[in-house]
Amino acid sequence: MGGISGRGGWTGLWVAGALLLSRVAHAEESCAEMFSRVQDLRKEGKNRQARPLLQACSRSECGNYTSRRCTGWLKEDRDAAPTVVFSAKDPSGADLTAVEVSVDDERMATSLDGGPIELDRGVHEVVFRGNGDTKTLKIIVNYGEKAKIVSVVLGAATPLTTPPKSSAPNAPSIPPSRMDTGGTSPLRVAGLVAAGLGLVGLGVGTGFALSAASKNADANCDDSNVCETPQLRRDAQSAGAVATVGFIAGGTLVIGGVVMALLATGAPRSARLHVVPLVGAFGLDVTGAF
Repeated sequence: MGGISGRGGWTGLWVAGALLLSRVAHAEESCAEMFSRVQDLRKEGKNRQARPLLQACSRSECGNYTSRRCTGWLKEDRDAAPTVVFSAKDPSGADLTAVEVSVDDERMATSLDGGPIELDRGVHEVVFRGNGDTKTLKIIVNYGEKAKIVSVVLGAATPLTTPPKSSAPNAPSIPPSRMDTGGTSPLRVAGLVAAGLGLVGLGVGTGFALSAASKNADANCDDSNVCETPQLRRDAQSAGAVATVGFIAGGTLVIGGVVMALLATGAPRSARLHVVPLVGAFGLDVTGAF
């Protein structure tokens, strides 16, 4: 084996050594740049962008320290990388698969299969497109979070069918004042009691009126009021007075009782009562319009 001789041989060796040193220096400079860039990206939460650089700086060419740190970070990020599962349903609750999903303007899926998708930690804007609809969500993904469900409903809900309006006329409403409250109304009860007492009074008045008429006939009085039995004439006058009082009191109670009962049952305001005293005949004429 011959040795290196001549100026040409030494020159070639010197050039090769220079190229090797240049490559080593460039490799060291590139590793240092990647190592610094990796740290910046990881601080910003952009672990997915940092992963290719971690793979590069974990090579032995970058030196023991850089390679060891990059290798550790690469394993840590792979284990703790957050993932999400996108899901979409129609208004009836059925699953949708033909849905496109974008995250921060980056298309992440053209269809949904239930599989996890890796994202960087932080706040993201997620856009779902499918079933004739588009929905946008804001989500927060934490470091180490796995298979977080992000679901939306796509599509317009089916409108409810409105039943046709009935053509039948509405039943007339009954004002509360016209509704029958039945026998439980205190006013109705008081009216019935008053009317009952009034009827008793009318009965008493009728009895005394008949007695007065009988005694007046038995007195045998002439046109000059000269009677064969003056005492019977006086008794007839007393009985007539009692009859008049009975008719007046009884009629008043009957009228008041009827009015109270009508008010309690909601009688129309046009109801009218007419009372005509029949003094000569010892009676009352009660008429009404309802």
